[in-house]
Amino acid sequence: MTEKMGEIVWALNEKNDTLADLVAYSRSYAIEYLANHNIQCEANTPLGLPGNFIAGEIRRNIFLSVKECLHNIVKHAGASCVHFSVALSNKIQITIHDNGKGIDWNNQRAFSNGIHNIQHRMKEINGEVKFYNEQGTKVILTIPISL
Repeated sequence: MTEKMGEIVWALNEKNDTLADLVAYSRSYAIEYLANHNIQCEANTPLGLPGNFIAGEIRRNIFLSVKECLHNIVKHAGASCVHFSVALSNKIQITIHDNGKGIDWNNQRAFSNGIHNIQHRMKEINGEVKFYNEQGTKVILTIPISL
């Protein structure tokens, strides 16, 4: 409960409204969350991130999508390692690639909402998400931004 409150406070705090804050917080969260579940995380994010403003709704949807991806890895993938990377151009591209068993598109649980939630969040902020089964699952979140 305390962890969830901390995430909500971070997402709503206007002091955290930059691209640099978003990437740093997401990276830190991924490393710590996966470590707590005995999964290695290799993170690759740009140095010297710009301080561009990112609106709270966009920041929140991006972070919650990253969090959902990580939760799915812990719960379903059976992975031992995750590669978390961020690339910037006229968009932010976040790639989360695990070495688990991949997504079985033909056998999804009836009441599972995770993938749908990620798709919905990306659509809300004019972004997109792509899922690949490549030696595990690779998820690419792409969100347009102005640098």
